[in-house]
Amino acid sequence: MSAYDLVLFVHVAGAAGLFLTVGTWMFGIAALSRASRVEEVRTLTELVFLSDRTLRIAGALLVPAGAYMWLTTWGPSAAWVAVSIPSVVAAGILGGLVIEPRLKAAGRLATSSPDGPLPVELRRALEVRVLTVGIRIEVGLMFGIVFLMTAKPDVVVGVVAVALFSVFGLATATPLRRAARSPRIGA
Repeated sequence: MSAYDLVLFVHVAGAAGLFLTVGTWMFGIAALSRASRVEEVRTLTELVFLSDRTLRIAGALLVPAGAYMWLTTWGPSAAWVAVSIPSVVAAGILGGLVIEPRLKAAGRLATSSPDGPLPVELRRALEVRVLTVGIRIEVGLMFGIVFLMTAKPDVVVGVVAVALFSVFGLATATPLRRAARSPRIGA
């Protein structure tokens, strides 16, 4: 086994950890959109934030391993890396500065609220469409990055692919949001 093989494994393990975290966030956000009681919001936000450690470890694996492979194997002329790096930064900004703060704010509101039906302020915090749209774009970005890592396209194809995956993620947010509001069968 070469050093590259080991580093590639670490990189892919980091990517798997990121997908696990974002999947947990996606599940949590979908479930939060249906929550009707403070206790549900508390439980769901606690579940989402259990994935924080996985996120930190995944990032600590992914970034240095990716940098090592870029510097030792692909080099600065690798066009797909020129698209991957800003895409990873965009996903980090979306998750860390847009999605996570809103989830944490809802969690704090739930922690400070008594058990029972959702108070108006908590209901408003959960109705922020940015959560649903943001997590779907995040997933689209991540699939775009996986495409870049596997297909290694030129810059134009890479940018178009990441944009299309992001738009597809955005497009999936609308039908799911409508489904969350529709009445349940047997309810």
